[in-house]
Amino acid sequence: MGGDNSLREFSDWDPGGCHDPAVAMMRSGLVPRSNLVWLSPMQDRNASKDPTSDPRGLTRRHVLQGVAAALVPAALGTGVTRAAQATQAAPTGIGPLSASVLPPGIRSRFVDEVNGLRMHVLEAGFETPGRPALLLLHGYPELAYSWRNVMGPLAAAGFHVVAPDVRGYGRTTSSPVAYTDDLRPFGSLNKIKDMLALVSALGYRSVAAVIGHDQGSPLAGWCACARPDVFKAVAMMSA
Repeated sequence: MGGDNSLREFSDWDPGGCHDPAVAMMRSGLVPRSNLVWLSPMQDRNASKDPTSDPRGLTRRHVLQGVAAALVPAALGTGVTRAAQATQAAPTGIGPLSASVLPPGIRSRFVDEVNGLRMHVLEAGFETPGRPALLLLHGYPELAYSWRNVMGPLAAAGFHVVAPDVRGYGRTTSSPVAYTDDLRPFGSLNKIKDMLALVSALGYRSVAAVIGHDQGSPLAGWCACARPDVFKAVAMMSA
């Protein structure tokens, strides 16, 4: 450090020496000296002067002003770019799950116009019409996919088993959600409406049972409380 001419150059005006972070950034080349205003102590601040002619007039305020002038535009530019990316529409056209990732006898598909949603569901036991239905509601952070290993045995017991991606999860889509959006559509009452609309869209007037796990348990319970004529029985796991 002792042989650095740039440090000696500033040592007689900067009491902090090389410990001043603003000066350190300027010396590192982050802020060019040409971006700074150089004034001697006795010079009129409104007068112009060659910025490289008198380093003794540089003050810490001028260094900080130069740092701000160099860094703020770059920071704002990054923020604007990120904001633009965040407001872009969510990708559309996502398809169902591949059969290669599902057990035999389970299919992935979409059910349209479910309380304004395009709802993704997994199904088992769909081949035989007229079966009683079971509705399986996943928790957090889970998906319909979480039920895949129990759907086959339930279908083998004679049920049409349906497991949706609940509103806000997985492949179930509505519209892109912004930070300032109203979150009431994600409340319990509207999710109950989602389940009622799904049951109707599948061609059923009622289901044999609604079964919930974790966060899906209170939703299952509220479904059964609100419409016991539709949800004939309820089971809540890890409630």
